[in-house]
Formats: sequence, structure tokens, C-alpha cells
Amino acid sequence: HLNDMCKVKDGKRPHCCAPKIKNRVKCATKLLLHSIGKADKDRRRNTCPQLL
Repeated sequence: HLNDMCKVKDGKRPHCCAPKIKNRVKCATKLLLHSIGKADKDRRRNTCPQLL
């Protein structure tokens, strides 16, 4: 799924995809968690709180 993440739709490649980065997976995971958290925050703002 790392390669999928590197094919970003808006044309901006995340810095995690740079071949020089050794902990690329860790970086990608942090990026992924960040985007998930952001989406979750937006969802919470738009809708009533839901219990998972």
C-alpha cells in the first residue's frame, strides 16, 4: 500500500516516498495516521459523535 500512497492524486509526492529515506514505512505510517486523524476530526465536526 506504500506504493499506492506515493501515487498522490494532486501530484505532490509525500517526502516519505523519497528513495533516500530509510524508515520510509515508519514515515508513511505517521503520514497515514495523520491523515486518518484529520479525516476523523473533520467527520466529527460535521456529524454527531458516533460510538465505534
